[in-house]
Amino acid sequence: GSDGNGSVVIDRDNPSKAWWIVRSQSDRERMERLLGRSVLLKDIADIHVGIQTLADRVFIMPYEKSVDMGLECWIMRDIVKASLMKDGQDPVRRVVIFPYDDDGKLIPEERIADEAPNAYAWLVSNKASLLGRDKGAFNPARWHGFGRQVSIVSGFGDKILTSGMNRYPNFQKCPDPNATFYGGYCVKPRPHVDMGVFPTRAGMLNPAQFQPCQRKRQDQHSIHLGAAPCTTHNPIQPAAQH
Repeated sequence: GSDGNGSVVIDRDNPSKAWWIVRSQSDRERMERLLGRSVLLKDIADIHVGIQTLADRVFIMPYEKSVDMGLECWIMRDIVKASLMKDGQDPVRRVVIFPYDDDGKLIPEERIADEAPNAYAWLVSNKASLLGRDKGAFNPARWHGFGRQVSIVSGFGDKILTSGMNRYPNFQKCPDPNATFYGGYCVKPRPHVDMGVFPTRAGMLNPAQFQPCQRKRQDQHSIHLGAAPCTTHNPIQPAAQH
C-alpha cells in the first residue's frame, strides 16, 4: 500500500502487518533487497525490561551523592536510565544500592547491616516507605529488596537500550556492560551471537528513512521491537560456533 509519500514494508512472516512507512521508491527497493537476506531480531536477541525498585528515590542516586553518604562500594552498582540516553551516554552518572548476589538472590539483611552499615542505615531510614510499596502489602521479609524481581541478573551485560515510549527510533548501545539499567528496555544478544556484529552507529540503529508506525485506533506512535525485520547494510549473522 501507499500513503502517497512512500510505501509500506510488510513483515515477511506476517504479510497482514505493516511495520514501517518508507519515504521514497529508492528506500523501498533497498528494503526489499535487505529483507531477502536479513534475520529477525527475535531470533538472535532477547528483550528485557529494566530493574523495578518501586522506590527509585531510595535505591538510585547520583554517584557523587553515594560518595558523600559514604555508601560501601561492594553493594553499589553503576546504572543508566534508558529513557535519558543520548549519544550512547546517560547525562548523569548514577549508582544503585544493589542488595543481591551474583546469582540474583537477595542478600540477607544481617549481612548488609554488618558489612555495609552506611547503606543499611540509609535503607532503614526509609524502611516505612519501602514497606509501603504495593499499597502496604509488600513482603516484610524482603523490605530491603527491589519492588519486582525482574532483570536482577539479565540487566547486566552487553545490551542496546531504548525507552518504553519513543516517538521515533532511539536505540542506544550501553557503554558499560557492567552497568545495569532502568526506565526502559534492552535488547541483549543470545549467547551464540557476537555483540560486535550489532550495528552501533546511530544512523544504523535509528535509520532516518523510518517513520514511526501509526496505530489505527489510537492517535499515538509506537515502536515494535519484536517482529520488525533487521535492516542494515550488513545484516546481523549469528557468531560462528566454537
